[in-house]
Amino acid sequence: PTYTGYTKTAKRTDAKVALMEAAQGLERCFTVNNAYNHADCTLDNATSEKGYYDISVVSTASTFTLTATANAGQASDTDCAVFNIAQTGVKTATDGNDANCW
Repeated sequence: PTYTGYTKTAKRTDAKVALMEAAQGLERCFTVNNAYNHADCTLDNATSEKGYYDISVVSTASTFTLTATANAGQASDTDCAVFNIAQTGVKTATDGNDANCW
């Protein structure tokens, strides 16, 4: 059980990295196009690098929310199954105690 807990926690890094990289990409695109929802502002990959999370974005011209949702490789991690980050830098997660996940 302890090992399983450590591996779940370690795999959460996959979501954090994917969200931070996607947020940086959206910020660069906003700098050039003055809108997060510009046609050039798309996600390069809808899955995190290691494949444990599916990445999605909801955006308007002035806002975005990126979401990483655990998929089959990490679905047993119900405490931190969904991570979010907004253009303001606010980070949230499903467990309600965001510091445990982020």
